[in-house]
Amino acid sequence: MISCRDKTRKEQFCKTKQINIDEIKGNWYLNKWTMYHTLAFAEKTVFVDNNIDSVFTVNYSLSNDTLVLRGNDSSIKYESKIIALTKDTLVIKNFGNKADTLCYSRTEREWSN
Repeated sequence: MISCRDKTRKEQFCKTKQINIDEIKGNWYLNKWTMYHTLAFAEKTVFVDNNIDSVFTVNYSLSNDTLVLRGNDSSIKYESKIIALTKDTLVIKNFGNKADTLCYSRTEREWSN
């Protein structure tokens, strides 16, 4: 197990990264028929498609490596840690009310269950 107290490993594994909105903007696909299966990030909002035939748009902001979902009154509804973000992969822990780690792709594929 890697400890954040281990100075040589701290920068590599425990550093908080400031994520830029341009890195997250666009469509992300979970490629499973489940809650939050598709996310479409714009400048200040994220469109969320669900498996329960409901879709919604919510305001968001980024704070370092945390995605903050806000209500219409700007109050914080959910905070989700972004574990990894590359040009093709987005890994989020605890998105919305889902207590899982979700791995999204820029590529839409045939869904698996």
